[in-house]
Amino acid sequence: MTGTGARNITGAPRPAPTRPGGGGAQAIHDRGGGPSTRRAGTRGALAPRCRPVSIAGPRRRSGELVSIDPRARYAVPIEVQDGDIDRLGHVNNVVYVRWIQDAAIAHWRALATPAQQAECAWVVVRHEIDYKRPAKPGDALVAETWVGPADRQQFERRTEILRAGDRKVIATARTLWCPVDPVTLRPKHVSAELRARFSVMPEPPFGEAGPAK
Repeated sequence: MTGTGARNITGAPRPAPTRPGGGGAQAIHDRGGGPSTRRAGTRGALAPRCRPVSIAGPRRRSGELVSIDPRARYAVPIEVQDGDIDRLGHVNNVVYVRWIQDAAIAHWRALATPAQQAECAWVVVRHEIDYKRPAKPGDALVAETWVGPADRQQFERRTEILRAGDRKVIATARTLWCPVDPVTLRPKHVSAELRARFSVMPEPPFGEAGPAK
């Protein structure tokens, strides 16, 4: 897999695998303590970016996650940093990719069980971002993410970046994630439970009846 936007997320605390060929996509593992990122070409520990807050998050009972609606949005507050601003005086477009991936990591860690996090990692295969308004220094933002439909090996996720004060949409994104084995990094099939938690049934085409109740 190639492309600068791809990343790998998992809850298992293990060294990042070496990818053959040097360049291309960089695999990054979330090591706990909240969403994290590592800039390409750097070394060292992953730095937490923000604290996740769930709008309709899961509840735990005896260490297990209680089933929730997978369509529920999950919110992660964002603080614009000085380093996020480019020479035009607004947040650089590349920063949005980091925010989108941080929100996905936080959502995954909140909803997936420890066993699921240990046996499955994710890599990005596609990002689509529409920029609606500029984000500027001092803005208080929130990333809201939720899951979409999935096929055999690609899981859709939607994200909105909004201004926290007036709820104006700053950017929208559609990302396709592929589940992979955290050791081999090869695509893998996921359990029915994990698929149900991180995907929804696609809407029927307009004019066609939905499933019988």
